Amino acid sequence: MQVEQIKDILDWLSKYHHQMSLCYDRSANRSESSRIKMLLSYLAEHEQSLADAVAKYEKIADSQVLNTWCYEYMDHKPDLAEALCSTDLDQLSLEQIVSRCVAAHDELIVLYRYLLGRSDTDRLKELFENLIQLEQNESMRMVRDTSSYADL
Repeated sequence: MQVEQIKDILDWLSKYHHQMSLCYDRSANRSESSRIKMLLSYLAEHEQSLADAVAKYEKIADSQVLNTWCYEYMDHKPDLAEALCSTDLDQLSLEQIVSRCVAAHDELIVLYRYLLGRSDTDRLKELFENLIQLEQNESMRMVRDTSSYADL
């Protein structure tokens, strides 16, 4: 079992969103469809903004929270970026891309809820509740914003 601190988890989450941003950007550059290219470019920007938001949480969070040890985390950390990026996203339909993106965000929400359930302090619980809220709000915003690409 690998032991990690909450700051390591936040660092991984920020890197995950950054990796997803790069993945969407590479796929956008390969796409021949202007609609898919626009969608993937939007998703790349969206993921980078999430990476920045998680990094900001890491900077403003209480050091006691950041230094909290988190056992058994590695057993529950999804490897979503690799799974999603291994697919030729530029070859999928708009609906398939959005569906996979939403599924990846849902997996992160499951992870945050798992960590929330394992949290033993109010400040740690608040951190994961905030991350759940951020992920849910951004996922809803992404679905709303990308629905306009289907109309093009």
